[in-house]
Amino acid sequence: MENIDIQQIESYLQGKMTLEEQRAFEVALAADPELRRRHEELRQMAKGIRQVARADIRQRVETLRDKIKQEESAPHPEPHSANLGKSAAFLVIGLFLGLGLGWLLFNKPAITPPPPDTQNTGQAP
Repeated sequence: MENIDIQQIESYLQGKMTLEEQRAFEVALAADPELRRRHEELRQMAKGIRQVARADIRQRVETLRDKIKQEESAPHPEPHSANLGKSAAFLVIGLFLGLGLGWLLFNKPAITPPPPDTQNTGQAP
C-alpha cells in the first residue's frame, strides 16, 4: 500500500477531510478497485481494533468493579483509637478493683492495748 493512500483513507475514515476532499476521494474510490479494496481493508481493521478496545475497556471496568465490591465487603479493622479507648477503660477498671481489694484486705484496725486503769493506783480495797 502506498503511504499516501493509507493517509487519505485514514483521513476519510476519521472524518478529517474537507467536504471537497471527501467528494474527490469518493470519486477516486468509485473509479479505482484497488483503492476500494484498501479502503475496505482499513475500515474493517479499524472496526476490529475498536471492538477489541471496547472489550478491553469493558473487562477492565468489570475487574475494577469486582475489586471495589470485594474491598467494600471485606471486614474493616477497628482504628487504633478505638482499641486505645478500650485498653484505657480496662486499665481504669482494673486500677479501681485493685485499690478496692487492697483497701478491704489491708485496712484492718490496729490492735492497741487497752489504756491503763488510772483509778486503781495500787490501793487495796
